[in-house]
Amino acid sequence: PEAEQTISAVDVTHVGGFEGNRLGKNQQNYLHTFPIGKYVGLMETRDFTGWDWRQGEQPGKWLEASILSAARTHDTALFDEAHAMYERIIRSQAADGYIGITAQSVRTPARPLGGMDAYELYFLEHALLTAYEVWKDPTALKAAERLGDYFVHYIGPGKAEFWPSNLRPPENKDK
Repeated sequence: PEAEQTISAVDVTHVGGFEGNRLGKNQQNYLHTFPIGKYVGLMETRDFTGWDWRQGEQPGKWLEASILSAARTHDTALFDEAHAMYERIIRSQAADGYIGITAQSVRTPARPLGGMDAYELYFLEHALLTAYEVWKDPTALKAAERLGDYFVHYIGPGKAEFWPSNLRPPENKDK
């Protein structure tokens, strides 16, 4: 009888058709050319005070895609860049487990999240877990655990919530 079995994304070595075409173009025209160092730099300086998802989500999304693409296609240049960015991200993790772009001045004990942190950090948590799964790097798992502890400590009922105010749609329009 047929049975479903889980396989790793990196074990899928050939993807054809439309999807294969898109994966190849993404790798060559996005992952290899995207200025990821600029966005990782935001994590290192951690002085961002705005509300804009376009900066903080990039490191997690790029890192996870690059880890998987490099492993699946044996792209050593992409592997090297992904590993270098990963190392910078790991070094940027704060003592409390936070590993995003938002300035400490915005992240207070009463409001430990700033801007789009919850959304952005979701992608980074995935990237760290992917680094552990694909690279077998225990440092990635430890960083993911510390970030997860940050979530549990600060986010949830009676704690910080994702929505930044008591205003909800439609009352929050233009506010």
